[in-house]
Amino acid sequence: MSDMEKVIKGLEVCLKNIDQQDCPNDCPYLSDCSKYENRVVFQPLMRDALALLKEQEAVEPIPPTDESDLWKCGNCNHQVFRCTHQKYCEMCGKPVKWK
Repeated sequence: MSDMEKVIKGLEVCLKNIDQQDCPNDCPYLSDCSKYENRVVFQPLMRDALALLKEQEAVEPIPPTDESDLWKCGNCNHQVFRCTHQKYCEMCGKPVKWK
């Protein structure tokens, strides 16, 4: 199960069983979550969800340092095109945030 699939499954199971005090057996985070004062603490699920969301954050492109007008992805330094306001880097897939 990929990280994305695990997080989605964990969120679906938690929402479906929100009124229960224990994680159901089909939760992929069953062994990772812990109890605190009779309630389940979902820190591993929240940490993974936050990491996946941060991966999707747009990066600002790096402006050219010479007269070539070659902009670069702020994540991997691959060339991005300002003339078309390229939305995603072709190399790493990160969204590009033009000002």
